[in-house]
Amino acid sequence: MHHFSPSGLHQIDKNIVLVLDRSVTTRHDNSKLEEVKTALTHVLEELRPQDLFNVVAYSNKITYWNRRSVVSATPDNVHSAKLFVANLSTSTGLFLY
Repeated sequence: MHHFSPSGLHQIDKNIVLVLDRSVTTRHDNSKLEEVKTALTHVLEELRPQDLFNVVAYSNKITYWNRRSVVSATPDNVHSAKLFVANLSTSTGLFLY
């Protein structure tokens, strides 16, 4: 997450929500979903305990890792979120309004 930052800069606390489209548009090429899941896992691994985060996936419905809000990036929370991401699959429906 800090790949493009000059060295020596003070890191700021993050407050992020990671959003993943798992709709039928990714169903035909499952490698795209796997690439995104790998990227999300990498982002989760880079979080520090003082950072706040949540993970949301959507298709024809919204799925939250943590339904309440963003939470601290403790090792337990990051591990749980990584399992959530790893278990995501494409959805069979997409409704456009």
